[in-house]
Amino acid sequence: MNPIKSTKSICPECLKALDATIFEDGGKVFIKKVCPEHGPFEELYWSDYDQYVRAENFRCDGEGIENPEHNC
Repeated sequence: MNPIKSTKSICPECLKALDATIFEDGGKVFIKKVCPEHGPFEELYWSDYDQYVRAENFRCDGEGIENPEHNC
């Protein structure tokens, strides 16, 4: 398991916000999180690590919806 970054996610059972870790394993990208009520969850996030890295180059968090014409 090679951690990539920390993020936030939700519990698929109760929809509470949780801390999560995105990591690479075997050329795939997974997300792992633990809900205090429902336990651990690990899910496939991207099926190809190289494509994930490529897509991350185009990611833009932006600043909300104040100016929808703003490009990153």
